[in-house]
Amino acid sequence: MRVITGDLTRTILLLLLAAGVPLACGPGRGQMQRDLTVAREDIDQLYQQNAQTQKALESRLAAFEARQSRESEMTRRVLTDLEQRVVELQEQMGAVRSQAEEMRHRSQQDQPRERVAINVGQGDAASTVVIEGSQLLLDAQNAMGRQDYAGARATLHEYLRQFQRSERAVDAYIWIGDTYYYEKDWANARAAYEVAARQFPKSPRAPEALMKVALTNENLGAVDEAVDALEQLLRAYPNWEQIERARDMYLRLRKNPPVAPPKPTQP
Repeated sequence: MRVITGDLTRTILLLLLAAGVPLACGPGRGQMQRDLTVAREDIDQLYQQNAQTQKALESRLAAFEARQSRESEMTRRVLTDLEQRVVELQEQMGAVRSQAEEMRHRSQQDQPRERVAINVGQGDAASTVVIEGSQLLLDAQNAMGRQDYAGARATLHEYLRQFQRSERAVDAYIWIGDTYYYEKDWANARAAYEVAARQFPKSPRAPEALMKVALTNENLGAVDEAVDALEQLLRAYPNWEQIERARDMYLRLRKNPPVAPPKPTQP
């Protein structure tokens, strides 16, 4: 762009034209017209540069807003994943606490260890192997820790086949449900939790099983079924250590916070 110099004549012309003052005729009129033409070209060029600058700014602003939107979406996804992981960790911690409590209770009662002898092989290669229930459950837990969920399920099913009448069968059913839950197989997880809740209503882990039935139903979009499971939990196990969590979930799913949760049934 040409830089407008301090040409006094050109400046005066522009001011006069802007003020609407007619220019007089004379010998210098041709020079004035040329100066005026140059001045107008300079002004047009300034307008064009201003428009280009504004367009560039708008483009950069749009790019910035798009980047902010992408970053916000990524942040939302990360937070969602973290919330899901927190729920899974809470479930794992609950299972470990329940297992530790039951093991302490059983040791105090000095109960005999679960074991069964099975014959393997044939003829001269035949032998007898003693299977201990506690070892099977420990092997299943170790497999879950390695995220070998299929292996853990196989071990737990073997435990149930050998020790179906054991009090710890409830642990096996819940852990089978957990292996499906970690794989996001909500339907099979729910089925295992329902067996645990239905067959072992007097177990210390029964309220946990109902809570997990509610969680899997929510993941399946079966909100009414989730509410039913929570109502059963709130009525039957009002002193459960995580009862407040169950009550909060109940109120959230009902989408009607002013409504009080169901009162526990009288003993």
